[in-house]
Amino acid sequence: MSEHTWVQEHLASYIAGGLEADEVERLEQHVDGCAACEQALNEARAADRSLTALFAGVQPDATLEQVRRDRKVKTLFGRVRPIPDIDSKNATQRGFAERTAVNTPLQGTAADLIKLAMIRIDEDIRKRGLKSRMTLQVHDELVFEVPENEVDVMKPLVRERMENAHTLAVPLVVEIGVGKNWRDME
Repeated sequence: MSEHTWVQEHLASYIAGGLEADEVERLEQHVDGCAACEQALNEARAADRSLTALFAGVQPDATLEQVRRDRKVKTLFGRVRPIPDIDSKNATQRGFAERTAVNTPLQGTAADLIKLAMIRIDEDIRKRGLKSRMTLQVHDELVFEVPENEVDVMKPLVRERMENAHTLAVPLVVEIGVGKNWRDME
């Protein structure tokens, strides 16, 4: 593996938050003298600062302390995810466990929220006798097959159920697109 490839791979890990402090220091040493690598590292640092500012209320150190004590993490709705490798001697396993511990409350809660919205949307479709069908979920997106005469009914129904899946301190904002297929949505 070339030095340049090693730097690129480790920059990607740095951006994803997957490097320990000593690995970041080693990466910085390898970057010296490579203008493109230095620029990429500076961009990674800027991205890291932006994410830190954006998620200022998220306290990963407090989360990690609790996970080390309890060996598990919970979503807002109480769903539990065990984190058995949080104190692993293997740095790779421990790093993955730490990232999982920090991500699960956020991503797991997002998954719980969309599941609640899906259940309620499905109930509304059935109660109203609509022909529309929920056909696909991809992360935080739902895809529906909707007859043209139901589009004006489904848009507010989906928006209301998704934005009000649960009351949070921040608003849930939904964007709705309509198109002949998923690729052509507007």
